[in-house]
Amino acid sequence: MVNKQFFTGLDAQAFAFYERHGFVCLRGLISADTVDKIQANWSAMVDTYSKEIGVDKSQYLDVISQWRDLWKQSPFFLQLLKNHLAPIAAWGFGLNGVRLLHDHFIRKDRGGSNGLIPWHQDSMFWPVDRTGLSTWLATDDVGFTEGCLQVIAGSHRHAASAPVDFMQSECEFDSANETVIPVRRGDVVLLNSKTWHRSEPTSAFNSRLAHLALWIPVQTRYRPEKASWHPLNQQVTVSVGELLNEDEFPIFGMREQGYGNSQENDHNGVETQTGMFNARQRIENFVRERSNTDGTLGQLLSDVALRNKLAMELSGGGHTTFDDCLSLVERVWISASAYEHHRSRNVFNSAYAEWDQLTLSLYRTS
Repeated sequence: MVNKQFFTGLDAQAFAFYERHGFVCLRGLISADTVDKIQANWSAMVDTYSKEIGVDKSQYLDVISQWRDLWKQSPFFLQLLKNHLAPIAAWGFGLNGVRLLHDHFIRKDRGGSNGLIPWHQDSMFWPVDRTGLSTWLATDDVGFTEGCLQVIAGSHRHAASAPVDFMQSECEFDSANETVIPVRRGDVVLLNSKTWHRSEPTSAFNSRLAHLALWIPVQTRYRPEKASWHPLNQQVTVSVGELLNEDEFPIFGMREQGYGNSQENDHNGVETQTGMFNARQRIENFVRERSNTDGTLGQLLSDVALRNKLAMELSGGGHTTFDDCLSLVERVWISASAYEHHRSRNVFNSAYAEWDQLTLSLYRTS
């Protein structure tokens, strides 16, 4: 099914649609000038970030596809949230105030930073006790071949599931229940954080960039046992069960309290923290053993000689060439360095997944 319903205002009809389907598409609320500024600020940020980790911008964009906590990096993004997106999010809750969990960009293009983001629910990745929502702002036209957002309409009314490992097999749903959401530049999709959704790789020649902000009710409390592996835990300074600290999770609007309950996001968590949940740590341990040196993965792989040594070892099993292995090691290095410097990453986990596949085949047969 293709969504053809768009709303041009925050009215009762749009709210009823959101409540029923777990998403709603809003058109005409973000100006073309604002979108131009979003793209310009993103481009300037990428210029700075790629230089700071010491790689060419094109090489950087072949690997890195997600940039987060934008509101801390530029006053422009803080004003974007305050003036444009927080009012939409608060309206989605039926409240006059809202708390930010974090904001980020996700970029896809035909080569490099492009892949499947599999079916998942957002809330299950968050170390908090309330269901939230997201504002998904298109900065480019996104058609059927450009990584459209897809949802299972109405799935927000179902129970919470465990967090989905993007490096494992994808969940399956009845295709009759899938809704594809092509959008225009400047459209905002409001998405309940329990709605199952995904986006496929883009096969178009042009890239697509989306700005996402993740929102929660003001009274949301810290529950680390729900997602102990999530990097957000590093930003929390309160105790378990307390309201989140405002320096990292700011409030926009009124401090309203009456929304949701602390049981609505209950799930069994991650049974074994493998796959994407500890991929970087597993590779870091591997590299430490080979280098006999302490340090983070990004720090270790900044050594050109070590990258060549690892590529030589990985190509020794005959499964792939030295050049291909060196390219993989360099993509792992960029992934790790970008995360360590700026909390940016490859949201598709492509370099880490390829590393897993190669080392599994190499050491299983050796």
